[in-house]
Amino acid sequence: MLTKTKMQEIQDLKLQGYTKADIIRYYEAQGRKPPSRPTISKYYDMDVLPDDPGAKLAKPKTFDAEPFRSTIISILETNSGRSFCMSSVYDVLEEKFIENGDYEKLPGNQQTLRNYIHYLE
Repeated sequence: MLTKTKMQEIQDLKLQGYTKADIIRYYEAQGRKPPSRPTISKYYDMDVLPDDPGAKLAKPKTFDAEPFRSTIISILETNSGRSFCMSSVYDVLEEKFIENGDYEKLPGNQQTLRNYIHYLE
């Protein structure tokens, strides 16, 4: 998926009178890799760009529910500026929620947690 900037650039070039083939040559002349022909056609043929192009693709974040969210944020705030392993955050969550009997299992695995932490940053 293109960034909103590139989508807008294709629309702007269209308004300047560029054809789809001209847009490919425009990118090549600038030394940039052009989007694929189907992608250029897709955004060239649109009348209006979507406000949030990735909205349909966005999934709800597994660890974004309480009490996990607040616990993860407090762990990150406590350890800000320090180097730590993401797996240790997962271990803390296991101790806090599974070993205490609050939950049978965490809503995601370590990779899911790692992705969520990067999303928060």
